[in-house]
Amino acid sequence: MNQKTTIIKPLNQNKMEEVKKQGMESLFCPYEQALALKELGFDEDCFAFHSTIYGLVIGGASGNSVLYESAGECLAPLKQQVFRWFRDKYGICSWIERLYTKNSVAYYKTTQEYKKDASSKMHNLNISLKEYNTYKEAESACIDKLIEIVKNKTDEKDNNTDNNNNSRLHL
Repeated sequence: MNQKTTIIKPLNQNKMEEVKKQGMESLFCPYEQALALKELGFDEDCFAFHSTIYGLVIGGASGNSVLYESAGECLAPLKQQVFRWFRDKYGICSWIERLYTKNSVAYYKTTQEYKKDASSKMHNLNISLKEYNTYKEAESACIDKLIEIVKNKTDEKDNNTDNNNNSRLHL
């Protein structure tokens, strides 16, 4: 499959400082999450990428991960893009709820719902018992949990494949 590669010129330093002041940086997954997503196969076009030299570079990045394999660079997806990717690719729906407000501070919890496997009619429901002081904290924790769920499902699948291969070898 031919992938079109588009490289958009990064924002200049003055524009980047302006973007940071506006809080746009918080819309993107941090470097550690972006690396974990890369390991899971995330490879979509993004508005930014992480560079070990320049940090978060906003200005566009192609979904062609070959461009980002050197020097620890990786795509920097928007958080909303990640939630959609998990929903579309793995069938995991997630949401963040406001629990209550105390002394003008809102507290949040996260929930993820997914099928254990494609043929299952039952859904797993993971409700965090931890309260988060900000929506941003809850959002980040929710993405971490989504990554963990997929890694665990992948590990389970790999273990089952290994077990099936081993049982065939012993027959």
